[in-house]
Amino acid sequence: MPITIFSSWRGLVSAVFSPVVLILLGGSTLERVGVRLLPVLITVVGAILALVVLLDYPRRSQFSPSGVERICLLRRQLIPWDRISAIQRTRPQRPSRRLRPPIVDNDWTPLPRTFGGLVAVVGRRRYLLVNQVEGPGEYDELAAAVKKWSAATLLRAARPPESASPSYLYRRRIRRLEE
Repeated sequence: MPITIFSSWRGLVSAVFSPVVLILLGGSTLERVGVRLLPVLITVVGAILALVVLLDYPRRSQFSPSGVERICLLRRQLIPWDRISAIQRTRPQRPSRRLRPPIVDNDWTPLPRTFGGLVAVVGRRRYLLVNQVEGPGEYDELAAAVKKWSAATLLRAARPPESASPSYLYRRRIRRLEE
């Protein structure tokens, strides 16, 4: 049975929203000032970014005996296990300065690092699988599956904390299936 891990809605919305803003900004500037280099460049960059997001930003990833399938907005990509050398975490996110606790008596305690999503390492390339941390139960299933389906693939991703929520938490249809 395949294991499915979802990307966050916040990441999906921001990934789709950013190129739309660039295209609208470039288009409105083109309409006002005519064809100039900067508005054309902004519009072209927005269109390229939109194409990349639609073709390469994963909504979810399914892990199965045949490999890892990245399900993006306009395409699906299957990466066979024999091509994947490792599954790692994305760079951890750091809380912003506004969330930093006040410094008392010159006590500089490091900020806690949150865990990032998952990345498949294929040769020198890295493919984003999901952009958020999965729950501990999902991680345990994934670790057992990777060990069972591919002895050569290393799971270098650290186990998420017990407080991490499952990635399917806000997917009503998935939750209904489990109940």
